[in-house]
Amino acid sequence: METPRQLDWRLILRGTLRALFSPRRARAYLSTAGVLLKDFKDWAQALTTRVSDAAKAAAQQAGRPYQYLVSPDTDKLGLAREIAARDCVQRGLVAVFSAVEPCTAVSVRGDRESGCLIPVVQRRKCLHLYHYLLHPTFGLCHVRVQTWLPFTVEVWINGREWLAQQMDAAGLAYVKRENFFPALADPNAAQALFDEQPRIDWPKQLGRLLDATHPLHPEITAPLWGQSYYWSLAANARYLQALAATAPGRPLGQMAAPLTKPVRRQGKRHRALNPFAAKDAAVLALINRGEFTIEGLRNADVQSVLFSGPARTKKERRRRSAAAGRYLRLLRAHRLIGKVPGRHRYLITARGREAATALITAQQADVEKLTALAA
Repeated sequence: METPRQLDWRLILRGTLRALFSPRRARAYLSTAGVLLKDFKDWAQALTTRVSDAAKAAAQQAGRPYQYLVSPDTDKLGLAREIAARDCVQRGLVAVFSAVEPCTAVSVRGDRESGCLIPVVQRRKCLHLYHYLLHPTFGLCHVRVQTWLPFTVEVWINGREWLAQQMDAAGLAYVKRENFFPALADPNAAQALFDEQPRIDWPKQLGRLLDATHPLHPEITAPLWGQSYYWSLAANARYLQALAATAPGRPLGQMAAPLTKPVRRQGKRHRALNPFAAKDAAVLALINRGEFTIEGLRNADVQSVLFSGPARTKKERRRRSAAAGRYLRLLRAHRLIGKVPGRHRYLITARGREAATALITAQQADVEKLTALAA
């Protein structure tokens, strides 16, 4: 057998109910669903409980464990592998884990100026469900379901797990150790199978995964005037390539260098960005989120990652708005975002997408794995 060149494709597909990321449309959704704003909390909590109960029921029906994780930092993939090996799981559900994690959520709060209840979209924490599956096509993968409105869903697929399923079906011999193939009988045939992966019938596959892991989705989307989940690519990173270059032959350092230097825009000097400083990193991650691809992000969205909890006074609201405004001007000066004409919204640029994706990948990379890949 020959040793293959490194093949790695880690794919995250994010399903969002885009209309619910707008407070105005969230109000219309609740009205169509017959939910009064004063009843929102009870209605939302009951729906959350039903989503969670459906996951518990699915695990019980399949005879698989449901486990609440006190720490969201628990190695869920490692735990799923241990359970699959212990129970000799060959196909289907391995386990369902739940953990409380940050999310973008719809809430209702009182507006101090009008004295009325209003829908808001803000950062908070809620329970998330992790359905780990041994899928007949993708191998070991998982679906993450947010249990609070707007019920964002993420499908995580590992290209090497998928490739193993393809080679099994094609009768190709290989040696696999965790997430690495030290030997392949036919590297060219394996590469050809790997290259076929993006051409799969994604709507069909994602629809089946959604039905299996989020059975309440037809009821939740019913008041959305015929709309359903919109799927976007949240990440498509190769460990080594994403750090070494964001485009062929372009090192990360070369791409990041302009961002780490001050720039001038319309005669005004703007500071450098520091991708490894907490606030700069949080804002870079924010502009790269899929839900802002269509509508764009607002000053309030930037505030949500810079500050925790609601502002308590008008002075504090003005201070927060000003701080977010400075970040928006900074990002525009570095040409990472552009303003939507006639609106107070901003869209990420191609340069911004490239920079944010590469720098976020660099922040999240596992040094030991990168070292092994580079060896």
